[in-house]
Amino acid sequence: MNEAIKIYIHSAAALGPQGDLRAEERKALAGDAVAADLSEKMSHFKGPELRRIAHFSELPIVASSEALNRLGRDWQKSSALYLGTGLGESQGTIGLFKEIMEEQKEFVSPYGFVNSVNNTAAFFIAKILGIESSNITISQEELSFEWALKLAVNDLKNGLCKGALAGGADELCHPRSNHEKRIKLRPKDHMGEGSGWLYLEKEKEGALGEVVDVVTFPPSQGQWQEWVARAVNPWAGENEAIVILPGFRMDEEEVKKLATLIPHSAVENYLQYCGSFHTAAAFGVASIFDKKNDKEMLYIHINRDASDRIMAVSVRSYSR
Repeated sequence: MNEAIKIYIHSAAALGPQGDLRAEERKALAGDAVAADLSEKMSHFKGPELRRIAHFSELPIVASSEALNRLGRDWQKSSALYLGTGLGESQGTIGLFKEIMEEQKEFVSPYGFVNSVNNTAAFFIAKILGIESSNITISQEELSFEWALKLAVNDLKNGLCKGALAGGADELCHPRSNHEKRIKLRPKDHMGEGSGWLYLEKEKEGALGEVVDVVTFPPSQGQWQEWVARAVNPWAGENEAIVILPGFRMDEEEVKKLATLIPHSAVENYLQYCGSFHTAAAFGVASIFDKKNDKEMLYIHINRDASDRIMAVSVRSYSR
């Protein structure tokens, strides 16, 4: 793989738990989110197979199609699709098992079986958007989006595709007590859901920004801040403004320590708008491009999984 090859971000879209797709629509959560009603947004998509589509599939369909709409030009139909998800289909799968376990239930809905397959969402995205290339669903718990993005970047650099649509999606499932059996949350964490997508190419013209790097660090034993700070040095330009985006597994105090080690850095809390879920990073990274900047800015997203592995996603937003 040629590390000198740059991968550029040509469009992005982030969908929050309140159905928000734009910066002016986003509102800070006051508590646990409820599942977004996406029926109006889904009404634009046609096809009998979409009548019984699961909510989990709706999230990435709406967000990924918005990302391509914002591109404002033709895109490569041979682009590859990379969907990261920590839990996949939750609501429908729970409902399916309830139907199966009910003794008086004679028949179970076939749509329940179809929707319970976690790569069904990626299939629907590819079908609706007309993607003709590879279609991959990746699940690595809290780092699912990070690995999806890393794979997309590597495939583009290796010439395996000319364009890539990389993103993540997860849904919430009430009540909280049941949802916490699938995702460990702290009392202060709000349950969330959403989706975020980036459309990537190797060509720079018209790009909104670039993927600088996606880096993995081993279990840190408290040293990860120093490792990330050293990694940032070659990423950042001289006196370039740096924004740290902490994932939902990061503690406030350790993020403050990281900020002291990186000059010209500030911390932004995107989780207030989307809540906590396995692929919240996809929302956080894609929502960087909600707003225009009058100068280039470097964004560093940091998160860890339950095994204390750290991943950093570094993207640069161009002035526009």
